[in-house]
Amino acid sequence: MAPNPALGTPDGGRLDVLVTLMPAYAAKYFAIGPPDAVEPIKLRSWQPGLAPRDLEPTIGSPGRVSWGLSGKRRLSLALLWRLHHGLGIAAGTSIRPPRGA
Repeated sequence: MAPNPALGTPDGGRLDVLVTLMPAYAAKYFAIGPPDAVEPIKLRSWQPGLAPRDLEPTIGSPGRVSWGLSGKRRLSLALLWRLHHGLGIAAGTSIRPPRGA
């Protein structure tokens, strides 16, 4: 195939088909789902070098922080709102549909 096949040529037609099919192929075989709700919190708290205890003013007691970061506790909308304002975490990165929905 030529480096820049012209439209209307056989090589141009093949390139057009490949370019059209590529997003569907990538979505099927290399799909990346949304992150776990806790991952943006972990990433944001890691970036400025925060320790889990630094999350206590936003999340609550050390036990709540531990349970929240381990995924054992569901994050409420109120908590996500506090994390959005306290740590600058975009709320949309943590809100996901409930399991089985």
